[in-house]
Amino acid sequence: MLLWALSAATLLLLSHGAIALGIARARRRRPPAASAKPSPLRLSVVVVVKDEEQGLPGLLDSLAGQTCQDVELVFVDDGSSDGSERLLRRFQTQHRSSVQVIRGRGDHGDLTPKQQRLDEGVAAAAGEVILFTDGDCVVPPRWIETTAQAFAHDEVGLVFGQLSVASEGGWLQAQQAFDLPLLQHFAAGSAGLGVATGGCGNNQAVRRSALAAVGGFAGLGYTLTEDTALVSAIRRQGFQVQVTASLATTTETSPQVTLEALYQQRLRWMGGLWWASDPTTRWAVRGYAGCCVAAVGAIPLALGLAVPQLLLWPAALLTGVLVVALVGASRSQRRSPRWLLAAVPLTLGFILSQALLACLMPSWGPAPVWKGRKLGPRGRGEPGTDSYPTTP
Repeated sequence: MLLWALSAATLLLLSHGAIALGIARARRRRPPAASAKPSPLRLSVVVVVKDEEQGLPGLLDSLAGQTCQDVELVFVDDGSSDGSERLLRRFQTQHRSSVQVIRGRGDHGDLTPKQQRLDEGVAAAAGEVILFTDGDCVVPPRWIETTAQAFAHDEVGLVFGQLSVASEGGWLQAQQAFDLPLLQHFAAGSAGLGVATGGCGNNQAVRRSALAAVGGFAGLGYTLTEDTALVSAIRRQGFQVQVTASLATTTETSPQVTLEALYQQRLRWMGGLWWASDPTTRWAVRGYAGCCVAAVGAIPLALGLAVPQLLLWPAALLTGVLVVALVGASRSQRRSPRWLLAAVPLTLGFILSQALLACLMPSWGPAPVWKGRKLGPRGRGEPGTDSYPTTP
């Protein structure tokens, strides 16, 4: 039993060590220095908006304050019922030559609404490189400039940045401020190892030719996590996937304010990964979730059977996640002593949540809710048949 427990614990530590090494490799390329020289590529930013009246002012102000102003902004309103469209139209009036505001054309095909709106935004955009973010985000002043410079080489097909979340407001916000960036550290580590499996769409950029090569978002087929599916699809096409880990490209996103909203968000993410079409992504997530389930289950088993060796499994997982969290936060985020003191209980919360979601996925395939719409866990049918523009 001791030998088995030691072997399992060693394997866990080595796998997390590999992720930490991947993070270091992904960051080997230093962020470009500030420069007034514009990007030689035509740039567009596409944002899908639905009922974002509270967060939109922050995003619009941050986009207006970018160091790179030679960029087109395309907003797709997905039938907002609040004042989102009014805010967008006012912003368009202030920046007539560089801003488009279009309305979603309705649901069609076997795709999620988000996939459809993204393809509509890309079709309306003229950029050779398209940056994506969300209506509840704030981007740093050099976000466009620094991200665009990562496309200096033609083989780079997709670039994603890191995320930060304000921790003020209670334990729920503190947990998200820890585990949302932590999920991005795992994504950065996999990209650094050459097997990119994900990256959040609220801080992502793609070369148009790479997007066309996978058939756009429609070409991904039905997926709850179109951003993650896009990363793996572009990697499989032979393009490079890079990570920008500097604060100059770190997007600040709003935390979920209720436990129900957080549950729905993570359920959607886990569902998209659990049934991902890319086997590398699918089995990496299932394997890791299984490790979390086993580690949590080993604790009562060790106590009930009086086999303390079993505790090596949860101890190794806790240590591994802490290593990834600390390595990931070392350069991409400013962390306070309070965060360091809370790292252990926050890591436990992360492991428990992954174990819970892993138990939900295979048993009954729960359908998450996104923007008031209930989404099925898996696609039913072929990808949408809309044509996809290969040239701007």
